[in-house]
Amino acid sequence: MRLVLLLLSPVLSALAAQAAPVLGPPALLGNVSGATDTLPQIAYDHFTDRYCVVWNANNGTVPGQIHAQMLNGSGNPVGPMIVVSTNARLTRPAIANIRTTGKFLIGWTEETGSGSNYTLLARARSLDASNAALSASVVVASVVSGPSQAVGLNIDIGGDSRNGFLGSAEAALVAWQEVRQGSTSILNSKVVRCRTVQVPDTGAPVLGAQSTLSNSGGGAPRVTRHGGVTGRWGVVWPSSLGLPLSPTNLVACVVDATGPCTTQTLATVSTQGLSLEAPCCATEDGVNFAAAWVTGGVVNVRPFSLTGVCPGVFTAGATVTPFTTTLPMEQPSIDFAESKYVIACRTLSTTDRVRVKSLDPATCASCGVEWFADAFGASQDSPAVCAKHSGSPNADDRAMVVWSNGTIEGRPFEASTSSQPVTLGGGCGAVGLADFATYDGQCVLGNDTFSVSLFAPTSPILALLIGFTPAPLSCGPCTLIPSLDVGAFGAPSTVVIPIPCQSSLIGGELYTQRLQQLLRRSAEQQQQSSLQDQPKTLPNE
Repeated sequence: MRLVLLLLSPVLSALAAQAAPVLGPPALLGNVSGATDTLPQIAYDHFTDRYCVVWNANNGTVPGQIHAQMLNGSGNPVGPMIVVSTNARLTRPAIANIRTTGKFLIGWTEETGSGSNYTLLARARSLDASNAALSASVVVASVVSGPSQAVGLNIDIGGDSRNGFLGSAEAALVAWQEVRQGSTSILNSKVVRCRTVQVPDTGAPVLGAQSTLSNSGGGAPRVTRHGGVTGRWGVVWPSSLGLPLSPTNLVACVVDATGPCTTQTLATVSTQGLSLEAPCCATEDGVNFAAAWVTGGVVNVRPFSLTGVCPGVFTAGATVTPFTTTLPMEQPSIDFAESKYVIACRTLSTTDRVRVKSLDPATCASCGVEWFADAFGASQDSPAVCAKHSGSPNADDRAMVVWSNGTIEGRPFEASTSSQPVTLGGGCGAVGLADFATYDGQCVLGNDTFSVSLFAPTSPILALLIGFTPAPLSCGPCTLIPSLDVGAFGAPSTVVIPIPCQSSLIGGELYTQRLQQLLRRSAEQQQQSSLQDQPKTLPNE
């Protein structure tokens, strides 16, 4: 007679709870004597396991200074502060990493001339991650003022996380906004441009061809920290004609080494009095992206992707609002950390605070609780987040968040947390039918590759039921069910169990129920087996 045994056993407890946990206390990263340290940006180098944070040091005079500080992989300062430029405008610097050459590319804006006749220059120079050696600087872009026209220049940089050779995968993408503001509207213009910049092992950066992304109404662009395995950067900017009641659009463009692939509008704000502000962008792999922005004090995030070769097929998901606070928010910064996006924003209150959380990689919905970067001390401003994934697709899920409070501070975070499954035991079945189970991956919210494997079973597995609630089946010391058609389906020995980004699962239990086949042999079969197992005597030769 063939029977089937039902085994019921809760196998997993304490599902990882708090995505994006802090890994250490806030650390002081930059404090230039006699200056106010503002507008930090950060990048990561995989080979040296070092971050580099850059910022603007304002001592009350013009021009200002651009300083840099190396950090180890845990976010602690390494070596002295580095002076990048002593002739910078009081604007946000930019930085990105080139994995192949182990260099950071740092960009900033300078001003030459005086009075109404001046020129703005976007400069860049490389910084060696291993020894902090600086290259000569190059002019990436420029804009010239006139007697009746003021100008502006805003720059950002994306790096390259690929591991190239013989001169390949050594380019950064530099994007900038050229602003011309005249005494009449015909003299006004806002143009967005970009170009690749080669960052070689030795010598100064080398400029590539220039492309125009927007001829009118384009705001300051922001570039993904890297171009992923495909070498395609995402660039986003706000766009408006500046006319009364005109809508503000969020424009996204995917760019490769040859120029723009496609340009799409991701969001439109038409409500009078509202605008689309502070957009930023991140990518997982140069195919899948996420853009974040602020409208009316609310942070919005929308995923999008570009598949196939350029111009490719563009698709976008729904817009989500991942933060739950009712306080107004601003200044989002986003990056991808191995399996999730990590976003940091400034919350406006009596004392302004930086909040950090993880987002689902597919939908950008909230995937964990919110954390304060620092719950105490002075108000925090201008957060920037950089994940180790931006320096290599093989990096872990750690990220660094930096901010300004008159000095530059930072704190490491982890996108998913570290967690191991715990077998709770229980279940039913005859002696010898133990739960031979192993688990692969971390039991954390948002992990879509967690799996359970049953190995070396004492009898064939016919079916598995795995989930966060047990099936409503009776289980006493042993429940026997006739093996009918269920045995025809069989069951895999390893089952992937995607864990969704649902906070209600924190601390939950995962159940494994399985049907195993037991064979009860007849007396005749047992007798034959006994005879077969008896030792045999060979005849003498």
